[in-house]
Amino acid sequence: MSRIYTVRLVRPVFQHATVEVQAWSQSSAVNKVKRITKTLSETEWKTPDFNNGDYEVHVQSIIDNQHVYENSANPHRQISEFRAGTGDSGEIRYLLLAADPETGAGELLMQPWFAQCDQTLQAELCSDWSEMIEFVIENDGIDASDVQISVVEEKPDNENVVHFPTRDLDEEVVEAESESGA
Repeated sequence: MSRIYTVRLVRPVFQHATVEVQAWSQSSAVNKVKRITKTLSETEWKTPDFNNGDYEVHVQSIIDNQHVYENSANPHRQISEFRAGTGDSGEIRYLLLAADPETGAGELLMQPWFAQCDQTLQAELCSDWSEMIEFVIENDGIDASDVQISVVEEKPDNENVVHFPTRDLDEEVVEAESESGA
């Protein structure tokens, strides 16, 4: 017998704003812009249309309505809160992998929530997505020797960006380990 499920979907919606700053270098401009973003009004942010062809939706959470009715003291409230996004369904957060399909370069944009996580949790989370990327590489005919995945704990200039591909970084790690006898 079929059941009724309530499903919360998420899709990536990106906003952009264009800001001009006067600075001595690109890194100085980036630092200034990061400070300025906190003062931008909502009207300065533009939201382009969602491109269904480029992005999939993510099933963020799901509840079995029958199970809720059978086990909850107040099932109507619990389902209503879930639909409104206010119920306790676990907190899911996202990291952003920005990729240039033409050059094969990209970067992982770390988020403040991720920096506040325990290093063991960071390694576990990165392991999960790196395994997914490796699975895609193995099953879609992409040459895995061209892609290397690693996590950078120390980022220069306190940047929250990890650049891809990371082949140079991986070779440096291997050299450092071989020199130390590890």
